[in-house]
Amino acid sequence: MMIALGHLNAWTTQIILSEVLEVPVYMVYKPLSNKYIDNWLRNNLHSPNTIFIDNRSAARHILKVSKQGTPSVFLMVADQSPATDTGVHWVDFFGINTPFHRGIEFLATKFNMPVFFADILYIKPFEYTTKYHLIYNGEEKVESKTITQRFANVLEKAICEHPGDYLWSHKRWKKVIKY
Repeated sequence: MMIALGHLNAWTTQIILSEVLEVPVYMVYKPLSNKYIDNWLRNNLHSPNTIFIDNRSAARHILKVSKQGTPSVFLMVADQSPATDTGVHWVDFFGINTPFHRGIEFLATKFNMPVFFADILYIKPFEYTTKYHLIYNGEEKVESKTITQRFANVLEKAICEHPGDYLWSHKRWKKVIKY
């Protein structure tokens, strides 16, 4: 199973899923260029069954885990602005044609993995709750961009419902198609 995250509230709270579900949770992330901060992040944001994996080797890990038949969860922050125009899907996001990484869609369809969106809601300091929305069941035959557009739609809806919970400073629209 894959859980797609946005920069909503404390997305790192999802790491505790390994304790709740009692299955390995793989946090797919892009290693930070600052090795000290990267090490601190991996050492301080973890649970017993949480494994951080480099986004460049995510497909290999998913293949390995799926061959083993081990129930697992893969967490991916999927709303980051791509560095290049290769490997992206351009989809509608707040009425703007916006690039999204296609990794979740590629991996979900390749490995027939269901994809959920984690809508993390703030309750009070240090207390959050999460609503999970199924965006792909792992079996449905879909056109290219469908899963990516569904993710963008549920993320947009969550942001509209709680705009103060989104990390607006992460420059989501660095690249857009000019009309």
